[in-house]
Amino acid sequence: MDDEFNDLKNKFIELLSQKKSEWNDTVFKNQQYQQELKYIRDITKDFVDSIRTVAFYSTRAGKIYDNFLTIRAIDDIIQSAIGIQSMVENGIHNTSKR
Repeated sequence: MDDEFNDLKNKFIELLSQKKSEWNDTVFKNQQYQQELKYIRDITKDFVDSIRTVAFYSTRAGKIYDNFLTIRAIDDIIQSAIGIQSMVENGIHNTSKR
């Protein structure tokens, strides 16, 4: 009984390894895919830099800093942007689209 499970486990691991190597060769190493990853990284970096700059400059204007929720929630917004980038890079697209 254990031999059957081990055989099934080994076949599953081999199949999974084969699928991963096929995906790596056909998708991940593709130039277009790499360009899209660079694009999402660049957009995320620009967004984070912009939000940080706005937050930094808003400290000079007390009313803006006190009245806008975005400035107070900057850490959560940056974390969400980086989380979306991470999900896209790992193949989770549906949640990112929402």
